[in-house]
Amino acid sequence: MLNHWLGESGWIQCLVQGGIAKAGVAESFVTAAHVKQTRYAHTVTAAALFINLHQLYINYCHREFGDAVLTFAQWRANS
Repeated sequence: MLNHWLGESGWIQCLVQGGIAKAGVAESFVTAAHVKQTRYAHTVTAAALFINLHQLYINYCHREFGDAVLTFAQWRANS
């Protein structure tokens, strides 16, 4: 199922362009051929996505003024 979800998502290209893995290794992550390496790649991906999400929240905070700013949890729940 992982191959079906991630095969055409661009995830492999992101891992290669980000210098996380070479193309063949990144493709093996989709098939979970190497469990330890695949777990690492997914951890790095999840961390990168969380960092991006947090940066979006910071940008939101800079745009809002006064008491209207939501907490991170509220903002995430409303997104």
